[in-house]
Amino acid sequence: MELIARWSWAAGLAGAVLAGGGLAGWRLTGSLTGSPSGLLGVGGVLLLLYGALDRHRLGAATSTRAFAYSVGSTLLVGLALGVSVAAYTVARRNDRTWDWTEAQQHALSGHTVGVVRALEHDVEVVAYFRGTSTGQSRFSDLIRRVQEHTDRLSVAFVDPLREPLRASEDGITGDHGTVLLHGNERTQRLDGEITEEELIRALVQLQSGEDHRICWTVGHGEPDPDDELSADGLGVVRGMLEQLNYQVVRLPTAQQGVPRDCAALVIARPTVDPFPYEREALAAYLSEGGRALVLLEPRDAPELSAALERYGVVVGEDVVVDLNRKNQLMGVDDPSMVVLSASDFAVHPVTRSLGAAVVLEIARSVRPRHDAAGLDVKTLIHTSPDAWGETDPGGAVVQPDEGLEVIGEVPVVVAVEIEDPGVLAVAPAEDAPPGTIEGRGSVGRAVPADLAPVPGGRLVVVGDSDFANNRLVSWGNNRDLFLNALAWLVEEEDQLGERPEAGDTLEISAFEEELLCLISVVGVPGLAVGLALLTLLRRRKL
Repeated sequence: MELIARWSWAAGLAGAVLAGGGLAGWRLTGSLTGSPSGLLGVGGVLLLLYGALDRHRLGAATSTRAFAYSVGSTLLVGLALGVSVAAYTVARRNDRTWDWTEAQQHALSGHTVGVVRALEHDVEVVAYFRGTSTGQSRFSDLIRRVQEHTDRLSVAFVDPLREPLRASEDGITGDHGTVLLHGNERTQRLDGEITEEELIRALVQLQSGEDHRICWTVGHGEPDPDDELSADGLGVVRGMLEQLNYQVVRLPTAQQGVPRDCAALVIARPTVDPFPYEREALAAYLSEGGRALVLLEPRDAPELSAALERYGVVVGEDVVVDLNRKNQLMGVDDPSMVVLSASDFAVHPVTRSLGAAVVLEIARSVRPRHDAAGLDVKTLIHTSPDAWGETDPGGAVVQPDEGLEVIGEVPVVVAVEIEDPGVLAVAPAEDAPPGTIEGRGSVGRAVPADLAPVPGGRLVVVGDSDFANNRLVSWGNNRDLFLNALAWLVEEEDQLGERPEAGDTLEISAFEEELLCLISVVGVPGLAVGLALLTLLRRRKL
C-alpha cells in the first residue's frame, strides 16, 4: 500500500494533463460533447484517485505555513484570472470602438453610418488578401467597424495562394488585395488600398436601383464641367457625382430645353442670361416635379437672378461682407470671403450633418420671399449678425447702409419645395416640331404640349459657385454641401451626411510589427515573471 501511495503522484499528473486537455478541447470546439467530456471525466477520476491514495501526505502538506501562503497566493491569482476572463467575456460580447484621435480618423463618418444603416439588401463581401498582410489588417478593421451598424454584411477572407481555383474564378490575378461585393444582383470590385469612402461608394452603387441622370447646363458661359485641372473648374465635383450613382450629362438647353428624364438640373455659374424660353422651360420642368440646383455669382446673369423671384427666392445685387471676428481667427482677412460654421446652419437634411465650416469666396445674398404662396421656402445657411449685402463693392467697405442693404444674418443658401405648381403660371405651349425648340422670342415653345403639373418640385439656390470649384471644394464641408444638396433634390436620403476625410496614418514595417508583437506578448509578461522569481528568491534568503 505504501508503494502505491508513493507512486500516486503519477495518477495526479495524468489526471491534471487529461483534465487540461478536456478544457482545451472545449475551448477550441465550443462544445463538451465527445472527446472533451471524456477527457474531463477520466482526468477527474484520476485526480480523485490521487487524493484518496495520498491523503496522508496531502494532509500533512496542507497543515504547514508554507502551504497556507501558497494557497492564499493561488487563490489571489485564481481570483485575478477569473476577473480577467469575466471582463474579457463581457467585452467580447459588447464590443464597441471609441476614437479619441483629434481628427477622428478611426471613427466612421456620419455619411457612412447613414448609408450602412439604410442598406436594404444583403451584401456578401469576399476579401482576397495574401496571408496576414497590412492591407488585410486595415480592411478587417474597417469592415468590422462597418458591421457594428448593420447585420446586412457577411464577410469572408480568402488567401488567393491557398485557394487559387476560387481566386481564378473571381478573376483575381494579383496578391495586392482585392475585395468583391455581391448584392442586389450586382457586383462591385475594389483593388489596392481600400478607403472608407471607396467602400461606401461601392455599397451605394450596389443598393441603388437606378443611375440618376444629372443634367448640367452648358452654353451660357458656364465653366466646363469636365475641367479638372484649372482652379476655377468644376470637374472635381462632377467626378465625385459620377463616382456615386449619378450619370452627369451636358445639356445645351437652348437646343434641347429641359428633358423630363433629368433627375436634377445643375445650373452652375452662368455668366450669360438664358433666353426667355429657356427660363420658361425651367419653370415647366419644376412644375412637373423637377429638381434644380442653381449656383450664382455676384453680377452674373441678372435676368436669371431676377426670374428666381417666381420661385420665392430673392437674389440680391450685392456682395456679402462679413466682419465676424471668427473669420479673422481662422486666418481669413478678406471680409468678402465668408466662413460659415454650424451656428449658421438651419435644421434641414442638407445641413444637419455638416460639422466643419463652409467657405464661400465671394457670395451674394439669397433670401426667401415672404409672400410666396404655394411655395415652401427655407433659408439653409446664413451669415453671422455682423454681415450685410454690400451694393457698392467697389467703394470703401466701412458699414452697411440702413434701408438699402440686407443687414444682419444674411441668407446665402435657400431651399424651395413647390407645393402648388399653379403659382408658377407656366406659359401655354405653342405649336413647334417635336423634339426641337424654335422661335427664341417665344417662351411657350419650350413648354411640353402635354404639360402635367404636380406638386413636389424642389430647388436649391446658392449665392456662390466658387465653393464647389476645384480649388475650394475640399475646404471644410464645401464638398458635402454640394453633394448633400444633390442628394436631397433627388431624394437619396442615405447619401446625406458628412463624408470621411483622409487622416494621418502611422505606417510600420513587417519587422516593426513583429517587434511590437514580441514586446507585448513575450517581453512584458516575461518581465512580470522575472520580477516574481526575483521576489521569491529574495524571500527564501531572508
